[in-house]
Amino acid sequence: MLRSYLHAEYSDEMDFLGKNLIELTDAHKPAVKELIPILREDSEMKRRWGFTRKLQTFNTGEIADEVHEFHNATQGEFRLTRILFKKGRVIELCIKY
Repeated sequence: MLRSYLHAEYSDEMDFLGKNLIELTDAHKPAVKELIPILREDSEMKRRWGFTRKLQTFNTGEIADEVHEFHNATQGEFRLTRILFKKGRVIELCIKY
């Protein structure tokens, strides 16, 4: 199924070493902006269309209405690749090793 969502990409280098990213799970957008000040507001994001399977969380099956993709965000050996939001609340952090 095709669905509309807001999308933002960040290529800025970000280092989250010593920061508690896991604390952002289930956090609201203002709390996330405290840790990631460049996080874009809805009005600054692009509207895109995509398949729901790409917007669906791994564990709960919730479907995001907002996707933030990071290309250079690291925490030591780990990389934060994206944050999925639904109704202004984090529903998934994607971190790769």
